[in-house]
Amino acid sequence: MKGTQTAKPRIVRGPVSDLSRRSRRRDAEGAVNASLRANDPRWVFALRVQEALQGACLPIESRQRLNKLARVIGLNAFQCNLVIAIVQDAARRGRSLQIAAPSLAMVPENNPKRCVKWRKAAMYASVFIVLEAVVVAWFVL
Repeated sequence: MKGTQTAKPRIVRGPVSDLSRRSRRRDAEGAVNASLRANDPRWVFALRVQEALQGACLPIESRQRLNKLARVIGLNAFQCNLVIAIVQDAARRGRSLQIAAPSLAMVPENNPKRCVKWRKAAMYASVFIVLEAVVVAWFVL
């Protein structure tokens, strides 16, 4: 069929695509408005990392010292390295730490209640084992 042309498919923007655009915009605004408290371990650690940077590079001695500091203030190794990477990226791009705050807010927080539950369970298990040993010793003697 020589003279016929096929029409190109058109993308019709309906309410569904408008809704998804609105939700994406709202998510982006929420990320920008995300803020960290001044005493948040992630923010405190990010400030320390920024102080230790030499340009956008972090010397190995400083990284090792910062890893110890992260453990002291309650960050695990994953969180520590993630915060270091975010701060280095901000320094490499010439951005302030305030602009990197939404990224820092996405670093997962430790859940101290979960840690306490495991400690309690370990303590109770230890007490149970000691009491069981006392009961066994009582019957054997």
